[in-house]
Amino acid sequence: MPKSSKSHPAFTASLNKVFEALDACPTDGFKPFFPKLADKEYYETQVMFSVRKREAAAYHLVNVRRHLANDLKASQRAALKHAPNTKPSKGAFSVSLSISKGEYVHELGAFLGALRSGLDFASVFASRSISGVSAHSITTLVKMVDEGKVAPMLEVVKAHRDWILALRAYRDETVHRLVVASPASGWRVSHDGLTSTVSLPIVVPKSIPERVSDTRRSRSMDADVPLGLNEFRKHAVATFPDGTIQALDHSVTYSPAKGYIAIDEFMRRHLESYDAFLNDIFGTLSTLDFHPPSKPTKLSTSASL
Repeated sequence: MPKSSKSHPAFTASLNKVFEALDACPTDGFKPFFPKLADKEYYETQVMFSVRKREAAAYHLVNVRRHLANDLKASQRAALKHAPNTKPSKGAFSVSLSISKGEYVHELGAFLGALRSGLDFASVFASRSISGVSAHSITTLVKMVDEGKVAPMLEVVKAHRDWILALRAYRDETVHRLVVASPASGWRVSHDGLTSTVSLPIVVPKSIPERVSDTRRSRSMDADVPLGLNEFRKHAVATFPDGTIQALDHSVTYSPAKGYIAIDEFMRRHLESYDAFLNDIFGTLSTLDFHPPSKPTKLSTSASL
């Protein structure tokens, strides 16, 4: 499978083949795929809409990565600014930097919305290769797959069905509440004279999250360690022959809990899945070469066994 780069999505080569086939496709003769030039241009426009939505999603991923980098720098600066001027005490203290998570919520919501919209645009031009079908939502093609219908384009949808359903079912409003629950981006923690800077990663559920209340009462009950994170504390000491105990190392780290994933990694995986879907769609289109659409067949019981 082709891989995306910063400048070229994985489907670039297959998209170029579609353009070549489009340019060579006539708009006259006996039952042409495109009865007139305006129809061909409308078709290409839908193709480009699916690509533009990919560009929009990539833009939101870049923004999230920029926010993460900026927040990390801000937490590090705050940790240095609030560091004690004298040697840290033998007790424990912490200084936290609270940063609004609103930008992550908005970027993630826009990212998911762009990919879902792109799938629907793809369904418009993909369904033109299936006789008697005019789709404006990817769910139309998924339903045909679930009904056992068979066609080249439906085979592509079938191959990506699980990802398509997961993307469409992911509840943004629940993620909004979970992300906002993160209390801080950086802490400076001291224990027994040693200090360490703590960063809290922004995480989201990997799959369809359970519904979470977003009420004044629920927000007042948020825990210090937000849902979706594991806390790990390490403290090493040395005991000398005279009984003196000296702290050698102290650190606090947080990592995604089971079922959760860093927000930028979550977005990257979905973007790659979208690229793979478009690559297969465009590859199938160029193979069909805009011949008259074929009627979908029904998968027989014996063939499915």
